[in-house]
Amino acid sequence: MDVPKRTLLDNCNEENVKGGSPDARLVYRVSGWLYEDGRFREGSLTVEDGIVVSVRRQKASDAVATGLILPAFANAHTHAGDAVVREDLKGTLEEIVAPPHGLKHRVLSAAKDEDVIAATRAYLEDMLHTGTTSFWDFREMGVRGLRQLYAAALGLPLRPLVFGRPSDMKYDAREAKALLHASDGIAISSLLDWDAGDAAKLARDARAAGKAFAMHASERVREDIDEVLDLKPSLLVHLAEATDADLARVGVGDLGLTFSDQLPARSSPPVAARRIHSPASRA
Repeated sequence: MDVPKRTLLDNCNEENVKGGSPDARLVYRVSGWLYEDGRFREGSLTVEDGIVVSVRRQKASDAVATGLILPAFANAHTHAGDAVVREDLKGTLEEIVAPPHGLKHRVLSAAKDEDVIAATRAYLEDMLHTGTTSFWDFREMGVRGLRQLYAAALGLPLRPLVFGRPSDMKYDAREAKALLHASDGIAISSLLDWDAGDAAKLARDARAAGKAFAMHASERVREDIDEVLDLKPSLLVHLAEATDADLARVGVGDLGLTFSDQLPARSSPPVAARRIHSPASRA
């Protein structure tokens, strides 16, 4: 937006406010090139008390700001709790992030709840201030990890989609039920880290609860894509080592994909996400 040295609220004069009384609603317009339905066109938005109440296909003469009008970003793969990790990230990817003994897992296990919450809160506030309002978080540490994230996000205007993960690298029916009750689904690390039978039970429970089952795939090394797809995941992340043939196999269905070659806790910009559609369904 072309509003140097002033905020939108600074630029809202009395003509933009209904009534003029202390209880009046704040109404203002922004104008310019509006991104909608995959393309830019001239247009304007009317905002009332922070909520977009109308979209017009014409510029506004009384706009308080002009420029590019974009929807807020969504980050389709975060590990927000990793923000508590302050050590230099030295070593291989496996040494840093692989459960259960990678650096991040050692730090998360030893950290106090209040420290994780404070670090996560700062990460989420930075996310919000840089234009991201929705995020999909893979939350380690079982139900405790979910509580930490929810405490950190309390009161922030963010839309999280939260996937829980068992606290240990094994299936526990009671814990899986608790995770699914308190979150939007279950997300595991690479299938290489898990007993195949335990991973299948978690996927089964998530589907039975009508919730998502997500997983990392082919992040460090290429994995057998058929073994991954046998679990019927709702979302796969990374696929950095997947072949073109693997991606073609993934494309047979309605499956969410997130591609990222960065460590989530250290990357502020949103990672790329896409959904491949076909007549077949893996729901």
